[in-house]
Amino acid sequence: MLQKVEKRFNKTFDNKEDLQQLRLTIEEAKIQLTSLPETWLRMHFRSFGLFEYLLTREEFEQLNADLFNSIVEPIKAALEDSDIGVGDADEIVLVGGSTRIPRVRQIVGTFFG
Repeated sequence: MLQKVEKRFNKTFDNKEDLQQLRLTIEEAKIQLTSLPETWLRMHFRSFGLFEYLLTREEFEQLNADLFNSIVEPIKAALEDSDIGVGDADEIVLVGGSTRIPRVRQIVGTFFG
């Protein structure tokens, strides 16, 4: 999103308050996209002015594909460390805010069948 803002205004992002506002807005959007297919990002930056952007869950998943692709490796490592197989798990407990993201749940669900 930082790149999208910089491209839209043709300026480099260098104000720390603006960067913090962007981070908070993105975090809020991540939460909203858990239950909604899209959400509006609306920010008034000191350095740039008003920025509005419609972020869809699909685009969010594409922007974070590298992170989503890395989910399975720690699961495999945990299973290997505990010496159990995928089929041996009776219950899966997801902990943390990011586990509410539908794509994360889908990946874990697919992995465990």
